[in-house]
Amino acid sequence: MTEPQASAAQACPRCSAAVPPRSRFCWQCGESLSAAAPDGASGAAGTPQARPRDGPQARVGLALELGGLAGFLGLGWVYAGQPGTGIILLLVWWLTIGVAFVLLAGAAFFSRGLFVGLLAFFSIVWLAVPLASAWGVLGRLRRSAGPSRNR
Repeated sequence: MTEPQASAAQACPRCSAAVPPRSRFCWQCGESLSAAAPDGASGAAGTPQARPRDGPQARVGLALELGGLAGFLGLGWVYAGQPGTGIILLLVWWLTIGVAFVLLAGAAFFSRGLFVGLLAFFSIVWLAVPLASAWGVLGRLRRSAGPSRNR
């Protein structure tokens, strides 16, 4: 009885991972298996297909880029195959953090109102820039993990 179950399992066309029967996406890489399924097995025509969850590659890139919140902006871009972009972002981010600290220290010494305004501004920048960059890394990794990519 275990032999029919083993023959019913399928392999992912992209990463060759074993996929349980009737799965629509590979659990390892997120590849859509509906194109490999026989006609009619993937659902009715015109029915929107569920989108696969991001694979481990996208999650790692996203986590690395969110490291920008701790000062390591750009590592996700290096992971996504854009080392030049990643290194430039890292250096510019460190320069921005340094300038922010100098401006905040000066503003704290001279004016409380200016300090509060700069603190609010840099707090927004500190949150928004890594989030926007992480969104870009995620999009890049999703595009690079498309069905036409060969491993």
